[in-house]
Amino acid sequence: MKQVVHLIVIIFIALLTFASCGDHKSVRQVPHLGNTPYQQDSVLVTYATNPKRALTLLDSAQLLGHISDYRGQFIRAKIYSKSLVEQQQDSAILILTSLLTHDSVRNNATERENIYDLLITASRIKHDLEAYLHWATLKAELCRAAGQRAYTAR
Repeated sequence: MKQVVHLIVIIFIALLTFASCGDHKSVRQVPHLGNTPYQQDSVLVTYATNPKRALTLLDSAQLLGHISDYRGQFIRAKIYSKSLVEQQQDSAILILTSLLTHDSVRNNATERENIYDLLITASRIKHDLEAYLHWATLKAELCRAAGQRAYTAR
């Protein structure tokens, strides 16, 4: 009787082993981000685990020309706006308000909305309700105007 139980257990373990070794397609592949860590995607992926390293990569990417000055400043402000350090939040607000005058932002409603989102986030983290309401109102007006244009275009 013991031999039969041992045999059943061995067969069961063997079946489990073969069943678990099957489909290799279930392995998720990480997309190739290029041949250099000095790109926007790499900086943002690194930010999730190591914000200081992300800032170093960002500086290098800007020096190498992989990220434009505007995009680099935007990413830096994005990193700073999510920080709990008050000086970095202040820096994010300064960078973002200066970016509002950039041609890429004035001529593109999506970029302006992205900047408003970061300004709203930084203001909320700083508990600056007046600034929060100001940026939220500007974003609401921007969205309302975009909706109005889409409605009249129909």
